[in-house]
Amino acid sequence: MRDPRLEKLLDPSYGQATRIQFLEILRGLVDHGIQAGIFRKDLDRDMAAVTIMGTCTSAIDFLGMGYSPEELTQRLSHFLLTMFIAKTDK
Repeated sequence: MRDPRLEKLLDPSYGQATRIQFLEILRGLVDHGIQAGIFRKDLDRDMAAVTIMGTCTSAIDFLGMGYSPEELTQRLSHFLLTMFIAKTDK
């Protein structure tokens, strides 16, 4: 989250084409997670990719000052994984 490339990407003045490329990377990660059995098989990859990008943007905007980057990253990761992971029967 502290990577300057990500800051540029989330800047509204940065090009739409770059955002679309980033979403493609996220879709690929989601696909990989589904194929590996980490994410739910019914997960909508487009919505998941947009959710990841939007969540990061909003969290930085609204929570960035109240948490360290490490804590914010940990909390976001946990929240997103909770939504995306496959449920297992125990």
